[in-house]
Amino acid sequence: MSAKNLDKHNRWRNKNSSHLLSVDYLYVSKGYQGGVEELTSLFSMGMVVLDASLSDYYQKRSIGELLALIVTDEIEHAP
Repeated sequence: MSAKNLDKHNRWRNKNSSHLLSVDYLYVSKGYQGGVEELTSLFSMGMVVLDASLSDYYQKRSIGELLALIVTDEIEHAP
């Protein structure tokens, strides 16, 4: 992969925002190389869709990250 393509696929890496962009669906497809958790500094997500083109490893890793985020959110909002 060329440096130009690598840079294009990492455009979301190390970014954050003081105001999250609310999206109903966050679609993660082949080519994105970061973690799903990194995207929480940019987006408020209703649902995350993992494209079938992602490797089994990346799908499992992403699902693990999402489950950890759900548990953390539940703990933070517990009465």
